[in-house]
Amino acid sequence: MKKVEEVTKEMVKEALEPKPNHDKTLIYCGPEVASVGLRQFSVFKNGLPANVLELECKAIHALFKPVEDLAKVKSQIAIKGSKENQLFNNVLKFIREG
Repeated sequence: MKKVEEVTKEMVKEALEPKPNHDKTLIYCGPEVASVGLRQFSVFKNGLPANVLELECKAIHALFKPVEDLAKVKSQIAIKGSKENQLFNNVLKFIREG
């Protein structure tokens, strides 16, 4: 069985920090955010749309990943307690709370 790395607050904070990825093609790995028309596994080139950048939930921003990392991120989301799993759950909480 694969050992899960202990997730610290610093790791989550670092994941929430915006990273300039304007030159990469990114894929959104989080749950659907219907209020802004953001669907899971949507692909973006040349940065993110303004309506997404305006969202207050930084976990949404942290779940935009380079397309080549998709398989790795999907597997990490499935591991309870992983950094990506916590980010995904934070987005779900944000959606529920409106």
